Amino acid sequence: MISLGKRAEDEEKTVFEQLLQEGARKLLQAAIENEVIDYIQFHKDRRDEDGQRLVVRNGHLPEREIVSGIGPIKSSSAAGTAS
Repeated sequence: MISLGKRAEDEEKTVFEQLLQEGARKLLQAAIENEVIDYIQFHKDRRDEDGQRLVVRNGHLPEREIVSGIGPIKSSSAAGTAS
């Protein structure tokens, strides 16, 4: 469900601007996701004295707004835990 305020904001933007922002959001999320996967894969063999992995995936962070040249982009990134 889209809030009335959000809908009004989106209607002010051209279709092209909306398309650019959505493409940028997807590209940014994919890049961050790939970086997290690479980091976890690189450290997959690191374990503590109990055999527990030191670097693990830990869900996703809350959505946040990133300012870009085409306007603000809302993005949610992967979270990880490194000891």
